[in-house]
Amino acid sequence: MSGMILEGKDLRKLFPVKKGVFMKTVAWVRALERFDFRIGEGGTLGIVGESGCGKTTLGRVMARIHEGEGSLIYHPREGEPYDVIGSLDRTRELAFRRDVQMIFQDPYASLDPRMTVAEVLREPLEAHGLSGASAAERRSTEAMLANQLERVGLHADALARYPHEFSGGQRQRIAIARSLVLKPRLVICDEPTSALDVSVQSQVVNLLTGIQREEGLAYVFISHNLELVRHVSDHICVMYLGRVVEEGGAEAVFDAPLHPYTMALLASAPSWDPKEKHLLDSKLYGEPPSPLRLPPGCPFEPRCPKASAVCKNESPELKGFGEGRKVACHFA
Repeated sequence: MSGMILEGKDLRKLFPVKKGVFMKTVAWVRALERFDFRIGEGGTLGIVGESGCGKTTLGRVMARIHEGEGSLIYHPREGEPYDVIGSLDRTRELAFRRDVQMIFQDPYASLDPRMTVAEVLREPLEAHGLSGASAAERRSTEAMLANQLERVGLHADALARYPHEFSGGQRQRIAIARSLVLKPRLVICDEPTSALDVSVQSQVVNLLTGIQREEGLAYVFISHNLELVRHVSDHICVMYLGRVVEEGGAEAVFDAPLHPYTMALLASAPSWDPKEKHLLDSKLYGEPPSPLRLPPGCPFEPRCPKASAVCKNESPELKGFGEGRKVACHFA
């Protein structure tokens, strides 16, 4: 991983809970807590965890769809790095938006049904003033859009059609093409295959990895599919209730998990080989506690088979554990 693009330090995101006639804030949901990361050109950061653990919130904070707290340092193509959290001048804002794109989970909701595919793909160019004003420039733009579609496996004739005329896999390919129109350096993939058939998922993943090899793109890959994340990622962060409980190289985390939650998560993944994994061996019971009423100690303590008195009272810090590994557990 070289050519740093984006790094986060102590990233946090709180959502207010409002009640009453006057909608007063009565509590805060800590959706993201103390998250650090670094991602450079050609690298892939995988994010895994149960539903509601903060994966999508993290992706949206990285893309500045949600405004977070902490530091989010962007390294532009030219010039000095700068923090993108808070107010930015237009030049810096456009530079960041152009280089960091996002592929959303639901291809049925992420495309405007009133716009043709050509309009969907042209919209980012118009927002950045790159669509061209003259007739020659517009023709060049149309040719580029057709080339983008063919690159993701769709015919140029699709430019004149509407999203409802395509299958889910084709819509996701359109969404991928839209994210690549501005030639970004980092693409945040939020469950890009979860709404697709199994047969189509591998096609989309192969498409993404092929484009990465060609252009040196960096990915943040958010998914429930553990084997998929292992296949595409260099570094993996395991999240639980908005916090990272374990991180490290993909092979190291999967082959030798250190946190009880990571162990239970891997044990719960079904396998075609009954001798390799047994669902009944998993020690993960119950549901995660409410993010409004977190335990005073370790957030995983109510479900952990190794929990003791210290886990109920002291929250473990995310500490280094060997080469490139970090774990937040008193008994790692």
